[in-house]
Amino acid sequence: MQKWIANENMKKKERELLKQKIDEKFLSTNTRIRNALKRAKIETYGDLYKRAKQKYNLYYVTYLGRKSIQKIQQHLNEKGLSLPNYEKNLNGENE
Repeated sequence: MQKWIANENMKKKERELLKQKIDEKFLSTNTRIRNALKRAKIETYGDLYKRAKQKYNLYYVTYLGRKSIQKIQQHLNEKGLSLPNYEKNLNGENE
């Protein structure tokens, strides 16, 4: 599994993926996640990445709990990526 880190070493594929909207097929099968991300104005993988790195991370998005974050992580794993600070996002820890 690749680390999803925004820096000059990021592979071209990963940089392109950050610009893409989150997969509609994934969102259509996960209504709670779709609605929560929409409310939080998270539309692209880049938006998701930025929010995961913030002090008040994905855990603090309304209606986005542990199971939803785990599903997002699983979806990203299928794309060869992972959430930054996954454990902190999962447990609601902030810096």
